[in-house]
Amino acid sequence: SDLLNLTLAAPEVNRCGPKGKCGKDAAEWIPEKNKCWFAQRIVEIRQKYNLTVDRKEADSIDAILSKCETVDMIFYEGSAQTKSSSDTHTNGDNVLQLYDDNRNGRITCKEARKHGIAPVHNSHPAYKFMRDGDNDGVVCE
Repeated sequence: SDLLNLTLAAPEVNRCGPKGKCGKDAAEWIPEKNKCWFAQRIVEIRQKYNLTVDRKEADSIDAILSKCETVDMIFYEGSAQTKSSSDTHTNGDNVLQLYDDNRNGRITCKEARKHGIAPVHNSHPAYKFMRDGDNDGVVCE
């Protein structure tokens, strides 16, 4: 029931099989998307519960994180997993849950800076919940 350790995943990811993680550690399995977020989440969980990491897994996590610009979860709108309008709405809800601290349905520059996502470009999922006064495709610059 620890939200840090719970993530929604497609059934083919959660089950054993060619795409599944099935009890594997980060040296053996990493998702195709959100590798940086996933690797950082492993570190946070291991630290929270004082769990160990073997050398092979540590090297794998380090190799991933050393290439990351951000460890934020990226929401892929328009992908095969998010075709329906209800899925897109859920993505928006997820973005707001991540960055809208005062829960007013908008993301401010103060909130974006707090979460380390500023400046926010129009390609970022938070952008559509922000005000771009000069319409240059970047907020909080």
